[in-house]
Amino acid sequence: MQNRSKLKWRKALPLPSSDKKSIVILSFDTLGDLVLRQPLFTSLLDEGYSTTVILRRNYERILPLLDRRLKAITTKIHPYQLDNPEVLHQAKELYQKIADVQPDTLVSAPYNRTYLDDWLVAQFRKSDRVGFFNPALSESPRDPFLANSDTESIPSSELFTRLVQVAEDSHEGVKNQSLLEALLGKPFKEYRPTIKVTADLERQAEELLPKLKLKPGRYVLGCPAGTAHVPIKFWPEDDYVELLAHLQDKHQLPVLLTGLPEESSFLERVAGKAKKRGIACQRWIGLPEDLVSLLGLIRHSCLYLGTDSGPMHLAAALDVPVVALFGGGTWPRFLPLARRSFVATQEIACFGCNWDCWLDEPICIRKVPAQKFQDALDWILGSAKDERRVDRGEKPEKFSEEIIQRAVPRTRARIGGLHTQLHGLAVDRAASIRRMDEMAAKLEASEADRKARLEAFLGLQWQITELATTKASLKRVAAAVARRLGIFHFLKRRQQRLERVYDVLYRMVSRAQEGPPEK
Repeated sequence: MQNRSKLKWRKALPLPSSDKKSIVILSFDTLGDLVLRQPLFTSLLDEGYSTTVILRRNYERILPLLDRRLKAITTKIHPYQLDNPEVLHQAKELYQKIADVQPDTLVSAPYNRTYLDDWLVAQFRKSDRVGFFNPALSESPRDPFLANSDTESIPSSELFTRLVQVAEDSHEGVKNQSLLEALLGKPFKEYRPTIKVTADLERQAEELLPKLKLKPGRYVLGCPAGTAHVPIKFWPEDDYVELLAHLQDKHQLPVLLTGLPEESSFLERVAGKAKKRGIACQRWIGLPEDLVSLLGLIRHSCLYLGTDSGPMHLAAALDVPVVALFGGGTWPRFLPLARRSFVATQEIACFGCNWDCWLDEPICIRKVPAQKFQDALDWILGSAKDERRVDRGEKPEKFSEEIIQRAVPRTRARIGGLHTQLHGLAVDRAASIRRMDEMAAKLEASEADRKARLEAFLGLQWQITELATTKASLKRVAAAVARRLGIFHFLKRRQQRLERVYDVLYRMVSRAQEGPPEK
């Protein structure tokens, strides 16, 4: 595949105005990403375009809450995993479903596309194909099963008919707004996701709250784990318990701890430490199918307190104030677009690591003092004007020595891993050398056998030459004897008569095989 950094820049022109135009948007990422695209979806629908979203299974439950007019096509493919032998078959099925929609425009919505985005875009030669120009994607992440596909694909230099250019570290809201403005050809002053509260959502919350011993507007929704996709993002347990104590003692607010089943053990530890200090908190573990219940619980809370997660973006879209702890993995692309929010992190030189942390634990998360969040809670629960506050922490130089110290164990572990890999490569190399030696020995034996056969052939050729020479000599001797006896001309005429008789007989046999002539 060619280097995408050399792609020709093509400015995205506005879509043709027609309420019959069909747009298909590839969105294989997660809950927060879908929430951040709500203004994009709704604006396209408001302009009269039929909009279909392609997403992973179970995420379709959020679409009616973003806009009931959206259509959905789902897939079981997880494009961030490369171990699915059925991916080619599933990708072809997905392609057929999209083809049935007959899209006029196919949009790849994520800035960091996957192999599935590129493969699907490449199948629609006749459609308008719009996506982000991402110079970092010098080559698309390839799945081995799709890379060997016999399906014809478009060269990378021609993957998109129109490209949208934005800075990689710009907020995802800015990216989506740029994509929307490029598609519709007009500016949008404010890009802020919103989720409309429905009667079903209100009913779900009303049924849940009494069971959890909570009152509407008088509790905090806590999401201290947020580790479903990034295991290192959790809030330090003791720091979080300090904030629970502060909320109870100063603001008389209980906290409802929420998370996914795989995060339940972490939530149990936090709840256990809180209980020892006499702090009241409830727990609610949800599944993907419990999305409406989660939205109801967020909607009736007075505050979100947690990490960078999908529920954080849901809270912001539901106009619930947000207090969040951030790391530097994707900073600042996913800051909450809430009306009222506070975000804190500890900025260090390795920000933008995409959560591939080289330290034994992430300083950007672990070094944010609890006192900052206590002050933020007092402000956000007070009557001061709405704003979005961001605290980047102390000067990075302050942590230089500690960063180096914390990097040593992880670096040693990585070096150890590299040594193991090198040992494995050395073993493989030795085995390869043995196989090469065996093949060389077989080749040498084959070459010796070939040489012997060649020598035998040359010997036979020499014998044939000798025989031919002997035959010619005998022929000359026979001719000389015939001349001596005076019968040479007699024998010559006899030979010519025999040749004529042979020719006559040959022609007769040939005519008999051809059959009688046609009349």
